[in-house]
Amino acid sequence: EWQLRFIIFSGTAGAVIGTLAIPTFVMFYLRAIRSLERNGSIPKAALAIFRPATVAAVIGEVKFGMATRWRDISFKHVPKDILVLNVLVTAVYGAGIVAAAYASVLQPAAARTAVLSSGLVNGFATIAYNIIVDPASALLTDRAVRGERSVDDVKGLVTGLSLWAILGLLCSQLLLVPAAIFIGWGAKLISGH
Repeated sequence: EWQLRFIIFSGTAGAVIGTLAIPTFVMFYLRAIRSLERNGSIPKAALAIFRPATVAAVIGEVKFGMATRWRDISFKHVPKDILVLNVLVTAVYGAGIVAAAYASVLQPAAARTAVLSSGLVNGFATIAYNIIVDPASALLTDRAVRGERSVDDVKGLVTGLSLWAILGLLCSQLLLVPAAIFIGWGAKLISGH
């Protein structure tokens, strides 16, 4: 169990690093868009990445930290239900595959069924994320582009989703054992053992 918990913890550490790397990801996207505009096609833009001058420029712009100062971030206009649902979906994602592996140990007679059920568990999380979290994020961003919402609202949304995803991954530690028991029970029921 401790090994599986360490896997979840590693995912949480990765989410923290990813959150701190948001400024770098934004820079990568902006460079990719400018390269696409200059080169006119995705293959030419992709090849431009490997030019020594481009590699040096990109490495020079890599930075970790918050894109905006904490005092400048406001969560006032960020939909709270989206943040809460992001926590739940991320918790399921974080525990899904690991809990299925643990369920295979708890129910050795239904081990194959338990392990294969991880796709089903994460499939539900993916559907929930694509139906609830993604559209709301896209809508807020689209409204900011049209000038109906402020760019600060988008910054708050991105920061909120990142931080709440970390919280979701921490919650997946709590879900590990109950999810493994539930998946094991379902696998045992399906396999008839």
